[in-house]
Amino acid sequence: MQRHDGIRLRQMREGERNLVRAMVRALYAESGWAFDAAAERGLDAALAGHPNVRVWMIEAGGEVCGYVVLTLGFSVMYGGVDTFLDEFFIVPDFRGGGLGGRALALVADAARELGAVFIHLEVNTDARARNLYRRCGFEEHAQALMSLDLRN
Repeated sequence: MQRHDGIRLRQMREGERNLVRAMVRALYAESGWAFDAAAERGLDAALAGHPNVRVWMIEAGGEVCGYVVLTLGFSVMYGGVDTFLDEFFIVPDFRGGGLGGRALALVADAARELGAVFIHLEVNTDARARNLYRRCGFEEHAQALMSLDLRN
């Protein structure tokens, strides 16, 4: 799919569902998030190929070192198709060498191929993550993300 500086972004393969599930659980544990029934349903839908979701594996040297979940949307304000970087995870042993930034460049290329004009993301207070996203060109803006839970 996409290659850059020795890393590759590719579609998840059928036999990799458990690997993705393990990385999702690692991300949630590391972030202090609950992997609850709602997250389980969302992951199942993503892994089943929901039409608005892309699940990509990040490879370095032929070894899976992370995953990305990108969702598709549309925005009048931003002028067309936009995407939301729902999840981005690099296995800890692969962090610190610039792989995350190179992977995000591949995600941007893939989003452009999907016709997207923007990638949005939500980031917590982790300074390391914020700095990575800023280095990759992401900017904070005046709009704040707000959510309404429609499950109840």
